Amino acid sequence: PAWSTSDDNTLTGFQVDDVLIVDETGALFSDSGDDMSQMIPSGEVWINQFYDYGSEEDNRPGATEWTFYSPGMPFVPSGGETNVYLDISEFAEKTIQFRIQTQYDNNDDGGQGSGLFIDDFWLYKLFSGMYIAPSNLNAEAVSGAVILEWDDMNLSGTEEFIYDDNTFDYPEGIRYDGLAGKSFDILGNGTINSVSIYNINEIDTTIFFGVFSKTGALFDLDPVYPQKQIELVPGWNTVPVSGWDVSNSFIIAHQVNNGFGAAYDGSSSYNRSFLRFGEGAWDLAAYYGIDDDGDGVNDFELTGEFGIRANITYEGLGVTYNVYRDDESIVSALEENTYTDSFVENNVTYEYAVSATYSDGEE
Repeated sequence: PAWSTSDDNTLTGFQVDDVLIVDETGALFSDSGDDMSQMIPSGEVWINQFYDYGSEEDNRPGATEWTFYSPGMPFVPSGGETNVYLDISEFAEKTIQFRIQTQYDNNDDGGQGSGLFIDDFWLYKLFSGMYIAPSNLNAEAVSGAVILEWDDMNLSGTEEFIYDDNTFDYPEGIRYDGLAGKSFDILGNGTINSVSIYNINEIDTTIFFGVFSKTGALFDLDPVYPQKQIELVPGWNTVPVSGWDVSNSFIIAHQVNNGFGAAYDGSSSYNRSFLRFGEGAWDLAAYYGIDDDGDGVNDFELTGEFGIRANITYEGLGVTYNVYRDDESIVSALEENTYTDSFVENNVTYEYAVSATYSDGEE
């Protein structure tokens, strides 16, 4: 028989009572819900988070040495899904227990090994807030004063974000099964107005592309908005988008496969190109390379940039600034990204620092 709690919400679960253990001599143990003097009632539901396997040949983490098993490392089976980022947010405010299981086959033809060892088990709480400090502080000494300037964190406007040199030097494109992406950074909130993708393939084709936000230090696996399907002709293709609101750091990526390769500009190197194999995690493209001649050695590393551009309108962070001299506050709540310190003496060395205060009061 089977029942559904959505049909009958009076059902409370599977329960066991009147436990009796006997042998040929009679009852060895008994207990019931009326008098639980010998047993402790409890219940548990195990939810598989991920699985992995040990293989020196496949260079799986922890197969031959201690490895810090971090988010992004879990094995992703072909056509399947797994908790790649080791996210347990769904269990917030619940009491949980962790269980680690191992399974072995019936032989040791892959090596006997010495066992599975787990240590330094850490839990992290992701914080979605992003507080950036002012950067590029410059000081100019003039007679009786020091003029300070730093990058303005409140800039707003619309900009075409371009990180390639419009020279794509790998004629067939970078081909694999997954996504090729480019990371973009803005200060505060913004809106993507259009996306430009270079089709280096000499045929018209149809692909999907989307935008992926960042949580903590990791880029999300699911797109913020439903992916768009576009038809590409050879060369640059600019696609207007509507309602694609973003903030801070994100990736714009398009589909790649054995029939459609990503345009690659090896002359630019901003470390903004990311790739994703199948359903796996995002990785910097610079971690990978291309072995053209099949000799097992990469002929070049993917340190260049994929052919992806974006037109983005951004708002700025709306912060005020605080200036410190020799670790002491000398001015706060500045709205401009410059300050002249006139309370100094010539031929004396000073150290300056600048911080930002956000609308929620965080400095």
